[in-house]
Amino acid sequence: MVKIAEQYRAVRTTKFQAREADRRRGIRTGEGSVYKLRRRHDYAKTARKNALKALAEVTKAVQDAETAKANIEREISDLRLELGHLQTDVLAEAAHFEVFENLTSGDCQDRQTALKCRQKHLAKEGKAVIVAGGWDKTSKALHNSSKQILRCFNQECDSLIWPVTSKTSDSARIRIFKSFEYLNHIFSTSGVALSEDLLKMKQEELNLIHAYKIKLENEKEEKRIRIALKTGK
Repeated sequence: MVKIAEQYRAVRTTKFQAREADRRRGIRTGEGSVYKLRRRHDYAKTARKNALKALAEVTKAVQDAETAKANIEREISDLRLELGHLQTDVLAEAAHFEVFENLTSGDCQDRQTALKCRQKHLAKEGKAVIVAGGWDKTSKALHNSSKQILRCFNQECDSLIWPVTSKTSDSARIRIFKSFEYLNHIFSTSGVALSEDLLKMKQEELNLIHAYKIKLENEKEEKRIRIALKTGK
């Protein structure tokens, strides 16, 4: 009986130890799960904080970009307005014909010839084309660019000046001015630009040719009237 009792006690002890081991293993497993959950929670919390920070930075960058865009658009608008005023001033100054009032068609021709000589002299002195700072003025490429921009402008002006009439004079002035701006923009990467003095001379030449044609027509009409008065017709 004693032996059976000892065997029974040993079996119960073994079962108890097994249950105790399972209980402790479950506690450790549960503690590990809680630890993992806490780590995941902390990671999610940190990720959310970083995401909110990044969103705030992006929002600020967008606001700064919109402000910069608005400032640039305002500057462009101001520059366009200023350009319009300058263009109006240039055209208004170029359209003065009072200086030709007492001139004959021959006088206008002589002045136009003298003006052509002044333009050639301006180019010869290197004042028709301006070289930007920092560019090598002795460079062959720069020399070629200067010749090219001057040739393009002269050709464009000649095509507008010689056929000018009273109907086309205003549009011709605008086109000369726009050609001046366009060529300076295109050749800015080459370090050269047309001078304001050359532009003024071209506008003056346009006025002279326009005045010459008007004077010539008036002189022909006056001559016709004088002949008619003499002949009684």
